[in-house]
Amino acid sequence: MIAAYPNPTTGEITTEVNGVNGRNGIISISDMNGLVIEQIAVYTTGIKKHEFDLSNFEPGMYFLRYQDDKSDQTIKLIKQ
Repeated sequence: MIAAYPNPTTGEITTEVNGVNGRNGIISISDMNGLVIEQIAVYTTGIKKHEFDLSNFEPGMYFLRYQDDKSDQTIKLIKQ
């Protein structure tokens, strides 16, 4: 499970990934066209927080996706 706040945002967001212990995963942010703009590899052990700075992104809708070998979840982000 993934969550992001504040959403909508004008700059930084914090993501929380609540994954299965001991999973390698990827968090990515993509635009409306599916172009991946940011991506990081993560290792989940319970709830992990990660920071992203969206202050240089154009205002609009983006997609935050978490994937590992057991799950794949996408949520919408709004950059103001």
